[in-house]
Amino acid sequence: MRLGLTTLPTPDPAQDDQGTHQVQRPLLEVLLIGPGTPDMLGLEAILCSAKADYSTTRVEYLQQALDLLQQQSFDMLLLDLTLTQCPWRAALEQLANAAPQALRIGLADGDEHPSSDEARCHGAHDTITLPKLDAYWLLHLLDTALHLNQPKRELDEHDTHLDTINDALPIGTLITDMQGTCCRSNARYRSICGQAAAPLSDRHWTCALHPDDRSRATQEWQQAFESDTPCHIEARILRPDNSIAWVSINAACLSGARGYIHTVEDITSRKQDDRLLRAAEEALYIEKERAQVTLNSIGDAVISTDNACRVTYLNRVAEVMTGWPHESALGRPITDVFRIVEETSRQPASDPARRAIDENRIVGLAMGTILIGRDGSELAIEDSAAPIHDRSGEVTGAVIVFHHVNQSLTIAKRMSHLALHDALTDLPNRVLLRERLTRAIGLAQRHRQLVALLFIDLDDFKAINDRLGHAAGDALLQCIARRLKSCVRDTDTVCRLGGDEFVILLTEVSSIDDARQVAEAIFDALLPPHYIGERTIDITASLGISLYPNSGSTPDELMHRADTAMYHIKRQGRNSYQFFSGDMLPSHSHDLPGSSAISRYKGAPYS
Repeated sequence: MRLGLTTLPTPDPAQDDQGTHQVQRPLLEVLLIGPGTPDMLGLEAILCSAKADYSTTRVEYLQQALDLLQQQSFDMLLLDLTLTQCPWRAALEQLANAAPQALRIGLADGDEHPSSDEARCHGAHDTITLPKLDAYWLLHLLDTALHLNQPKRELDEHDTHLDTINDALPIGTLITDMQGTCCRSNARYRSICGQAAAPLSDRHWTCALHPDDRSRATQEWQQAFESDTPCHIEARILRPDNSIAWVSINAACLSGARGYIHTVEDITSRKQDDRLLRAAEEALYIEKERAQVTLNSIGDAVISTDNACRVTYLNRVAEVMTGWPHESALGRPITDVFRIVEETSRQPASDPARRAIDENRIVGLAMGTILIGRDGSELAIEDSAAPIHDRSGEVTGAVIVFHHVNQSLTIAKRMSHLALHDALTDLPNRVLLRERLTRAIGLAQRHRQLVALLFIDLDDFKAINDRLGHAAGDALLQCIARRLKSCVRDTDTVCRLGGDEFVILLTEVSSIDDARQVAEAIFDALLPPHYIGERTIDITASLGISLYPNSGSTPDELMHRADTAMYHIKRQGRNSYQFFSGDMLPSHSHDLPGSSAISRYKGAPYS
């Protein structure tokens, strides 16, 4: 390249045109990139003669410059655009990546050189054409270019400071343009997203979300800004390792409609706590419903009170015997609802609830106690009262249990039945199942036969229960219980463990095929729709099977391994059955001979 530089005496940068001394500016580091031609050496000499203004370093090759930029920063890069070892476009782009903060100027010949606009497209801030340009004007042009670029450099430094502050925030932040394309994020946001670097600038902010949440989040985001309402979104982040994080996103428009700022908070722990709380509430509700069903199914009347002996609960039998509906009795003194007198003296009998609370023990009524109903009717009763304690052991009330003396034998039988059967379906419960399973194992051992245990769990029953209500769910469970009973012999046992779990005990099983046939019959029985009121409900089940002695030799082993096989099916896709096999246990537990896996997938779900 022929620059045609004219070396003239250069002005003293420490003086102005009148010779007045000015404040000396900081030393500027300049890197010259080009071969040692007379013109390049002349340019180097001019910069070196500018006294304290410039500290000049020159390298001949682009790779030397790139290596040097990894070790040292420069304020200005001057590149000979006629380098033969690399096209000027690629050279400018590589320098822009290596030194983004430096002022980059291309040195061009007067005959053939790119335009300033073209050079800027590839990373240069400007170009200088140097035909017959003397030292004074060269330095003046460089000085002007530095001053013009100074606001951008200051803005870049300001952005760097903002990024540092932003990265120190404990909450994630994300800035997008008006279309939602990511522009900038802080370290906390990238940590939540599981990203080591900032999102690509051409990605929409919802790309970090779980695919199932993107459409909803985009719609809520757009509606909030179109209606000028607060934007709050809860969604799931899908990280690169496929893990999930729940986030709470709040978004607001930047001033001047330059984009949007989003604050992103990781609420995964809160969501897990909410899920556990809902599960606990559901379990508590189920337990309360079970207690309610039980109390309304027994033959005894039950009344509970608080510590002041005010009525807090009556079951149906108590309502009938006292003549007080539940709603009318709540909050009344127990002596108003439970009026008792001695049979011979007709004097009021002592309040058993008050005695149980005061003495903190179970108390009973004396023989010959008469209950006077709300309508004046009289019944001879037997009863007992017990204190109710809270978790700390403090007495919080009392419960009275009583019945008509002539019904004692009937009630005793009923209580015995309820102790061994499920209140909702009247199927044997866990206690009776264990008793029969123990007996069946003993008989099978003597007669060298098999025992099969089928563990059944309904698929997505909770969703049906939540959607249609517990009354419909209870009716569905009763319908399923009837269908299961139709699939077995009278000598077999169908049991409800609770919730949507059932167990079938098959005794006197001669081969594995017997258990398989019953499993097939169960799926065929569950296939037709269930008609609950005016609704038609389809439901499928997952079924695990364990065999004595193949899967285990004790009731606990057979129950656990049938349950294990059932959960194996749950993970495989549901709506099928599976025989237990040893490979379902941890590797050190493969000690059960003859536990081969036999499964059958029933095809598409019924519902």
